[in-house]
Amino acid sequence: MMSSIEASEFKLPKALYFIWLLRADIRDDNKLDDIEEQKDFLIWWLQHGEKEYPQINPLNNTMKTVLFEPLDDYPQHGFFGVSRLLRYVYSMRVDMQTRFKLDNKADVMAFNQWFYLHGLKEHNLLHLLTPQVVWHLNQPLAEFWPEKPTSKKLPLLSPLLFFTFALDQNLQTLFKLDSIEGREKFLGWFFLTGIGMLNLQPLLHDDWIDWLNEPIMLALQNVTLSRLSYLAWKSREDLQQSFDIKTSAGVAALNHWTESTLTNEDSCQWLKQKLAQQQKKYGVNLIGFAFGELGIGEDVRMAAAACDAVGIPYKVVNISPGNSVREGDRILEKAIIKNNNELPYRVNIFCLTGFDNVRVYLEQGAPLFDQRYNIGWWPWELPVWPAQWLKAFDVVDEVWAAATYTQTMYQKVTDKPVTLIPLPVSVDRKVTVTRTEMGLPEKPLLFLYVFDFNSYLERKNPEAAINAFIKAFPSDQTKVGLVLKTMNSEAKNPQWQAFKKRCEQDSRIILLEKTLDRAKVLGLIDCCDVYLSLHRAEGFGRTPAEAMLFGKPVIATDFSGTADFITQQTALPVRWTKKEVKVGEYPFINQDDEAYWAEIDIEHAAQRMQLALKVAHNQAMQIKTQQFAQQQFSLLRIGNLIKKRLKVIQNNNKADHLPTLF
Repeated sequence: MMSSIEASEFKLPKALYFIWLLRADIRDDNKLDDIEEQKDFLIWWLQHGEKEYPQINPLNNTMKTVLFEPLDDYPQHGFFGVSRLLRYVYSMRVDMQTRFKLDNKADVMAFNQWFYLHGLKEHNLLHLLTPQVVWHLNQPLAEFWPEKPTSKKLPLLSPLLFFTFALDQNLQTLFKLDSIEGREKFLGWFFLTGIGMLNLQPLLHDDWIDWLNEPIMLALQNVTLSRLSYLAWKSREDLQQSFDIKTSAGVAALNHWTESTLTNEDSCQWLKQKLAQQQKKYGVNLIGFAFGELGIGEDVRMAAAACDAVGIPYKVVNISPGNSVREGDRILEKAIIKNNNELPYRVNIFCLTGFDNVRVYLEQGAPLFDQRYNIGWWPWELPVWPAQWLKAFDVVDEVWAAATYTQTMYQKVTDKPVTLIPLPVSVDRKVTVTRTEMGLPEKPLLFLYVFDFNSYLERKNPEAAINAFIKAFPSDQTKVGLVLKTMNSEAKNPQWQAFKKRCEQDSRIILLEKTLDRAKVLGLIDCCDVYLSLHRAEGFGRTPAEAMLFGKPVIATDFSGTADFITQQTALPVRWTKKEVKVGEYPFINQDDEAYWAEIDIEHAAQRMQLALKVAHNQAMQIKTQQFAQQQFSLLRIGNLIKKRLKVIQNNNKADHLPTLF
């Protein structure tokens, strides 16, 4: 039931308040002393204000909701009673006052029936309908059935269906709603004839369109019929004679007729328009660090690219990553929606950490989350989830994991659906850069490691890269170099100062301490020879994936998210042993979590670096690596995985908080 707009939530639009201040004649009749009088003042606006001030449109969704609130002074059947708007129309209609007495539930319901089917149109009030009112009109209610049929394939009668059925004695004679057969025929008449004939489309919830499009599995194996086709067939003898739905050919022919003929019939023009509108509404809202020049910002940008690849419409909500992160990547600028109330789609995908997802919930709340199916495409690097953050799962309906590693972890700590959707990766934005341009030496072979200081040095573990490099190549081997590209370092941080001093002890180690444009980061990866990532843990591993797309040999820890694509067949994985994550080494981890990550086998890493010298410029291996990566991280492949999962979500309709009907 729609909740009443309380005093704390209601604020008279300033335009109406200014009118009241300026107009002495209005002030005499409208004191505006309390909340109810202010709500009643909205009726003055409908009676006079719209004509006197045509340039002003003060009635937002909250104000419209007030007009439909059932008043306590009258009988009420659920949401349907006598609202300010109904009382206003009733006061103008002597014929309605004669037909209906609003002191009993039967007459109140009969007046509601007339009001919604006829009164709104007759008094030009359809523009006042809100999504909440439409939802109530279409919400299935058991008490409207004379008897409850046993079939679960058809919905219970909604107020709109009830009002329409009770409108005409002929309908009650033709259709017996206490049987499945009668119910199917009535629904067929309602959708194929009644809506167009009575102009009910503004009152129809879009979930009906989803329901009509759902496939019905017939007795024939692997043959489906849309529910719209089935209801049309059930309600029309000419279709039953023309199409035998006991045969595959008959089903195919009926489906074709529905698509090519039914929606072009005059009575179904409304349906054609609704289907076109639904197509526009199909899509996702992507939420993340859309402008942020950091790895997780690339997650939301690549999610958008995957949607583009398979035709999934989307809009983007940009979340600020904080003042310490540069926000110069504007590739998604045209897709940004700044007002959450204008987001068009019913599915949110949060390309954020679970912790940032909670922060966004606290900062933006209901307008972004409510009435939507919320998916957290959450990165996380450890094999355990912090116990103190289990409540984070309450802000989403489902979690997508970028790797089997995180999928296994999430499945252990939540009952919410957990789906494996790898992150898409592309290097199409690369611009070619030279080593000289990047300040790099022209050595025969350069190893590269790209990392963000904000991602914690303990986890990114560049010390291991230095140790393995020095062990693999004594100081007299000057034809190799190690490039450590980082950003977001803090000059006064003692940990950073110690790390920087360590790099300065070997002239072959080049520390690039800067934020580069996305295109130049990719160019840097391409102009080096071997990619190195001796991380202690990764949720996915975007930069190793990018290096593989360039055909580069990748040396990486054989643990965590990268293990899905860094294998003996595709790259150079490095052995490791289990190491406890101590409190303070990684955020939100307590002793009781028993968290661990990888301690690199430096000897093995050094051997892998020596082997890389032999294969770095092997053209056959480069092609093999590149072809594998192109398939593994394909925008088209990941986009189709997203599309497939969205269809399952739509069919399952498991989000209780969505205004779904069935």
